[in-house]
Amino acid sequence: LYPILIHDGYSKQFSLGIITTAGSLGLLFPPSLPAIIYSVTAGINPLELFKQALIPAIFLMSIMFFYGLYKRPKSKTVERFVFKDAFETAKIAKWEIAIPLLIILSLFSGFATLVESAALLVLYVLTVELYIFKDISFKNLPKIIIDCSTLVGGVLIILGLALNILLLIVGCLMDVFSAIIVVVPLIAPLATYFGIDPFHLAIIFIANLELGYITPPVGMNLYLSSYRFEKDMPTIYSAT
Repeated sequence: LYPILIHDGYSKQFSLGIITTAGSLGLLFPPSLPAIIYSVTAGINPLELFKQALIPAIFLMSIMFFYGLYKRPKSKTVERFVFKDAFETAKIAKWEIAIPLLIILSLFSGFATLVESAALLVLYVLTVELYIFKDISFKNLPKIIIDCSTLVGGVLIILGLALNILLLIVGCLMDVFSAIIVVVPLIAPLATYFGIDPFHLAIIFIANLELGYITPPVGMNLYLSSYRFEKDMPTIYSAT
């Protein structure tokens, strides 16, 4: 879309901004995977969620639409829509168009779970790329797997860091027993859903609370040490 917007006379800054921002506006429309995952996690009907989210989704999209009209270029190249050209383009893109249809049908028909649908999609894309388009070969697969793992792994690291940071903050604001009583009931069900071993979670949880006790600015052990050894807090920070 970026070169199309530039071609139509929109500024580079606006084009980057509108694409980056508008990219998330589809999350409330079917077949949004975040909405489906939320539905599964919260135990609610995804179809009902999409139904309830339709008006807010249209409202948000309308804001972006009217802002786009407001920022439209004074001079632009207008190309007439030709159904025949659109049909020919759709024929070329038929294998890609099938991807969202495959997700919707496999999930909402009950044929596959979320994870199974993802695996099915990988198999479909590999088949198309290897045997129909022949864009890749089997020797390319290791590099592709590594690239994908890096991308997904980066997201998982961010999520893991987020949990650790949360627990560090909890540890430096609350004592361990209060933290366990308040936070564990919130985190444990999520961990169970994502298949995290409960013992592994317990170790991560307690280890982070340990570090929280010595994390500035309000780790409990820092204050106890400062009081007991009659040292100022910067000295205790430096020492710990």
